[in-house]
Amino acid sequence: EAGARALARRIGLLGGVCGIAFAVLIGAGAGIVPSLFSSDPEVRDQAMVAWPWFVAMQPLAGVVFALDGVLIGAGDVRYLRNLTLVAALGGFLPAIWLAYGLDLGLGGIWAGLTLFVVLRLVALLLRMRSGGWAVVGAVR
Repeated sequence: EAGARALARRIGLLGGVCGIAFAVLIGAGAGIVPSLFSSDPEVRDQAMVAWPWFVAMQPLAGVVFALDGVLIGAGDVRYLRNLTLVAALGGFLPAIWLAYGLDLGLGGIWAGLTLFVVLRLVALLLRMRSGGWAVVGAVR
């Protein structure tokens, strides 16, 4: 169990480092990448609304996706399912409904998506810390 926990920490750290690297690359491409998809200035303006959220989310998402892999490998998929449902129904959906009600546009949608990732990150870190996922021979 100690070896699995140490490996999970390294994988989570590597996910965060990769997320930071992607954030730097994506941030640097802000003036270039949207123009590859559209020449419409309104489309590019909307891309710039979402871009800061997209960049900020990368390090968080890197850790989340790495720890998702750890828990999938450990067979803790029931926890992942429940966590995803709670984060989506209790975080993302209310946030985007609020964004719609307050007319926050695309930035509000991305704020809701970022909240979803943050909720999952916090819950995954707590799960890693608890060690409940690293039960040798457990069938879940």
